[in-house]
Amino acid sequence: MHRDLVDWTAAADGNFVFPTGVAAHRIGDELAAMLVSPDPRVRDERAYTAAAGWIRAGHLDDVLVAMGDTAVIRPHRCPACNTMGLMWRDELQRVLCTNRRCVTKAGMSRTWSLARLAHEHVAVERYLHVRAT
Repeated sequence: MHRDLVDWTAAADGNFVFPTGVAAHRIGDELAAMLVSPDPRVRDERAYTAAAGWIRAGHLDDVLVAMGDTAVIRPHRCPACNTMGLMWRDELQRVLCTNRRCVTKAGMSRTWSLARLAHEHVAVERYLHVRAT
């Protein structure tokens, strides 16, 4: 029988304070499974909300690098142009939009922090959830 490493109900009730006593990579494995769940409560209300806060706080930095861009970045749209062409740039420690028309005023490709990308995703999911109800 599978037992969650994190008590997700308690985590949500506690405003998603990062759990102690569990290795970050184990939490990352659990989050990765939850992020592809067909259940919107598991995926959006718990996993994305927790991941967004924990990424912003830097708790999952090593985990995200180990997961790679395929698992974390590629399924997301660029916050500026909405293209599905994002790529992780290790040397920048940022996500890069590969759309050649998505550039800054200086002509450089737009880049985003993982925290910003997670925040954008959660905001879109919440907006879609509100519109659907």
